[in-house]
Formats: sequence, C-alpha cells, structure tokens
Amino acid sequence: MVEAKPLIAVDEVAPLLQGSAEQPVLILKHATGCGVSRYAYEQWQAFLQTPEAQTVHSAWVRVIEDRAVSLAIAQALGVTHQSPQAILVRNGQAVWVASHMDITATALRSAVADGG
Repeated sequence: MVEAKPLIAVDEVAPLLQGSAEQPVLILKHATGCGVSRYAYEQWQAFLQTPEAQTVHSAWVRVIEDRAVSLAIAQALGVTHQSPQAILVRNGQAVWVASHMDITATALRSAVADGG
C-alpha cells in the first residue's frame, strides 16, 4: 500500500504542487466528522492499494483541523473548495477534480491512469 502524506502546514503546499511537474500529485480533502467524507476516505484507502497509486504522489488534508492548508490548495489551484474532494495535479494545474460520492477507488484509478 502506498503511504499518503498528511498535509498539515501551508508551507507544504507550494513544494508539493511544484513537484507535480516531476510526478503527478493526487490530493484528498477530508472532513473527519462527515459520513460522506468517511466513505471517500475509505475509497481513497482502497485506491492506495492499487498499482495506479504507485504512479502518483498522494497527499491528504483534514479540512477542519487544517483549514488554512485546504484553503491554500484551493487558492493555488483555482479550484472551488469542497469536502470531500479529490484533485489530480500535473505541472501545477488541477487536471481532474471529483467531490462527494464521485470519489471512488475506480474513479481515482481511472483519473490517474487516463491522466485526468
């Protein structure tokens, strides 16, 4: 299983997004107290066990506890914040975004395999 990096500080966002020029980045925004977000997180965990997960750098942020980080991601990518939300980033740009029940292991695998 691929280990996803938790994002807890705003200063982690810019280097992560810059790194997407070398390797795509898949970010999950997770609201820890939300049932729909719990479902998305479980789907994320299932995705992390797939071969496609090996091809991206995976990171996640708790949107309530680390709100500033979540907002920094939204602002840097020009993506309206939602929770839960999955964002695939290539070359510093969001190339695929899904939210709520659209976040499934299958959708994450397809997005990564298809390049967004």
